[in-house]
Amino acid sequence: FPRISFQSGTYVSETDNVGVILGNELIRRSKNGEPFASLGQTIKIAYQRYVNQQTMIFQRSFVVRGILNYVGSGIIPVDQMAFISVSAAKSFFDKKNYDGLYIITKNSDLNEMVMDRLRDLYGNNLIIISPQVISNVIIQITNGVALFIRIVAMVSLLVASVGIITTLHTSVLERIKEIGLLKALGFTNKLILSIFLCEAMIIGVIGGSIGVFLGVALSYGMSWILGRGLNINIQSEAERIFIVQIIPAFDPWGILSTWLLCVALSMISGFYPSWRAARLDPVEALRHE
Repeated sequence: FPRISFQSGTYVSETDNVGVILGNELIRRSKNGEPFASLGQTIKIAYQRYVNQQTMIFQRSFVVRGILNYVGSGIIPVDQMAFISVSAAKSFFDKKNYDGLYIITKNSDLNEMVMDRLRDLYGNNLIIISPQVISNVIIQITNGVALFIRIVAMVSLLVASVGIITTLHTSVLERIKEIGLLKALGFTNKLILSIFLCEAMIIGVIGGSIGVFLGVALSYGMSWILGRGLNINIQSEAERIFIVQIIPAFDPWGILSTWLLCVALSMISGFYPSWRAARLDPVEALRHE
C-alpha cells in the first residue's frame, strides 16, 4: 500500500508465522483510547467459524512486529486492520486459497489494462471491482434519481400551467363587465391583453419565488434529516472524529433560470385567457349578467 509507514517496528517476513502488524486505530480500541499493545508484546487474535453447523471460536497468539501510522484510507480500512503473513493466515484460517486480492497500480490509467488482462486470464471465474466500477454504479444511480426528478418537475409544470389557465379564465369570466367598461373608456385590445398578462406574470413571480424559497429550505431540511437518520457523524474508537455532512449545493444561475422559467411559463399559460379577454365585444360585455 503506497501510503503505509510505520510508527514503530517493520513488516513481517513471509516465513513469520507468529508476527502481526496492527493498524493505527485498531491498536487504540480501548475504553480510554490508549494503545492496548506495544511493539514486541504478545496478543491473542480470535475469530469465529462455522463447523458442522456450530459456531466455533478459534484463538491464536501473535507477537506485535509493527504498528502503522495513520493512513486514512476509505476503501481499504488499513487503520482498522491487522496484517499477518500468508503462511500464518493459511494455517490460522485453515484455507488453501485466497478469498480476494487488492491490486494497486502505479497509475490510475493502468487500471483498465490490468482489468482486461485479468479477464483474459480468468474469464468469468472472478469478480473484479475497481474504483471506476464503483463510480459508474454511483453515476447510474444518480442519473436515475435525476431522471425521476425531471419527470416529477415536468408533471408539476404541466399541473401548474393548467392551474394558471383555469385561474385566469375564471378571472376573465368574473370580470366581463369590467372589461367591457374599460373598452368603453377607450382601452385597446393590446392594453386589455397587457393587463391580464401582467396578472399572469405576477402569479409566476410570486409562485416562482415561493417555490425557490421552499426548495432551498427543504434541501437543508432533508440534509439534516438524512444526517440524523443515517448517523453520519462518526467518532472512531481511536478518538478521531469523522464528520460526513450532506451539504446542499446551489447554482445561482440554475436558481435564476428556474425562477425565470416559472415566470415565462406563467405568461405563456396566461396568454390564451388574456387573448380571450382582449377579444370580448364591449357591448356584449356590458350586457353580461
